[in-house]
Amino acid sequence: MPLKAYEDWRPEPLVFPIGGRTYEVPALSWEAGVRLTKIMDGGEITEEPEAQNRLLMGDVWDQMLTDGVPLEALSRAALTCLVDFRMGREAAERVWESGLTPEALAPSMGAKTTTPQQSTESESATPSPASTKTTTSPKGSSKKRAAKGSR
Repeated sequence: MPLKAYEDWRPEPLVFPIGGRTYEVPALSWEAGVRLTKIMDGGEITEEPEAQNRLLMGDVWDQMLTDGVPLEALSRAALTCLVDFRMGREAAERVWESGLTPEALAPSMGAKTTTPQQSTESESATPSPASTKTTTSPKGSSKKRAAKGSR
């Protein structure tokens, strides 16, 4: 059976609707992917803060700057591209819609998260393992030692 053409199954490009315009981010080149991996793994440091965003987004980054895209949208778009590169499209879509939150990333990381309200409720309903331990006072301990010594 022949393999399907890459164009038949490749992921759709990230398209950011911002301020009535759409910005389509091109697929990463091999070189950009290698450099980003080195940066993320701590092996390469870029002096220019925007260099990583240009690697992620290509000319789209510069077009967004030229168009005056607000900082929040710029940051979220760059972060979404990074999450798409490292964790996949589903996580990237959650980050675009919710920001970088534990809840947005948890499904991709296989972790379970709770909101602060949920964790407070669950903590009050169920005692923690540490609270179920019983301890004996020094007075009780001396009684046990005395009982052992009399045998």
